[in-house]
Amino acid sequence: MEITERDLFNFVFYKNTLDIDKTEFLESTDIYKDEIDFFNSLKNSLAEEISLELKKKIAQKIPAYRNDPDHSRDNLSTIIVLYPLVEKTKRRKKSEGLVLAADSAELKSQHTSQTFSDEKKQYLIKLVSSESETKIFVFSTSESELKNIKLTIHPKEKEYFLKDNSNPLEVNESVTAESISLQVNLQG
Repeated sequence: MEITERDLFNFVFYKNTLDIDKTEFLESTDIYKDEIDFFNSLKNSLAEEISLELKKKIAQKIPAYRNDPDHSRDNLSTIIVLYPLVEKTKRRKKSEGLVLAADSAELKSQHTSQTFSDEKKQYLIKLVSSESETKIFVFSTSESELKNIKLTIHPKEKEYFLKDNSNPLEVNESVTAESISLQVNLQG
């Protein structure tokens, strides 16, 4: 008889949905004791009530929970996670003449940019970096001015604060990110 993880899960949580043969087999053997014990402990932990204080501590550790109205310190703020957009690069036309490898004795600083957007495309963040500084632009597609903005750059967890999004934030270092958390105070 073949027993799957789903069968073990159903044996603990939804015994009445499991075939009688499988139910009798699982009740009569210890082969899957560890797996069944695991699911039983999970089921028991779901039945226990978690204190409000513990919920608040957990919410402080998990960024996605910080905008939960029952747990956030400010019901009028929200956290949005923005991920990089894959930008299409324009192909350069074939050179219309001779191009020299070094056209000047001076090195020009290289500028890189990264663009981030949330899932709903309501916010856009652009990082424009050189070797020594970065400008961070925050845009709202609703064209509203955002106030009291907190940005968290992941994975380094660096935090930056902006009074509003009318001007870019200038940082005296090169900043790169895998994702950016945007916390906006909706109060204004």
